[in-house]
Amino acid sequence: MYAIEFESFVKNNLLKIPSQYKDFYSKKVKVILMIEENTFPKHKENFILSLMSKPIKSLNFTPLERDEIYERG
Repeated sequence: MYAIEFESFVKNNLLKIPSQYKDFYSKKVKVILMIEENTFPKHKENFILSLMSKPIKSLNFTPLERDEIYERG
């Protein structure tokens, strides 16, 4: 396997390959993305924790009865 290294930007889901590597255009390649940690977006708050702190209110909500929770269907 032959390896090259270059820096580029992903734009509109496309990665531009520099013209000096045009011999690789239309070839099958293996791509490994390496991103600087400080430029990577921070992870959003855990979804479950978010719902627990700000529950979604429903007008028609009725909690399950104990028997309904453990009912086997």
